[in-house]
Amino acid sequence: MNEQYKNIIYKMISGEVERIIKLHGQFVDNHHFYGVLLEELEESKEEFSKIPVIVDKIWIDIRKKEDVSIVDLTSIENICEKTIQELIKVAAVCIKLRNKFFKN
Repeated sequence: MNEQYKNIIYKMISGEVERIIKLHGQFVDNHHFYGVLLEELEESKEEFSKIPVIVDKIWIDIRKKEDVSIVDLTSIENICEKTIQELIKVAAVCIKLRNKFFKN
């Protein structure tokens, strides 16, 4: 991945860190952090788990010599976007805790 994209991702994560600190403040303790981390991770896994179902459907269509559905392709694109949003939250939660305890 090129540096430009890494910078964009970093900015999105940093923005999410700021947003969740304003909205929720700091974590009460490590147990609170862990609960939030698990919640965000579960949401990202739920989103991502939808992709193989659609990919399997696409493969069935291909074997039947049918065209790949634009709806299926758009669905995968949308699910990827939602998964990325959830993974940004996972990273932001970790950075939020790291920044609380390891300020430079």
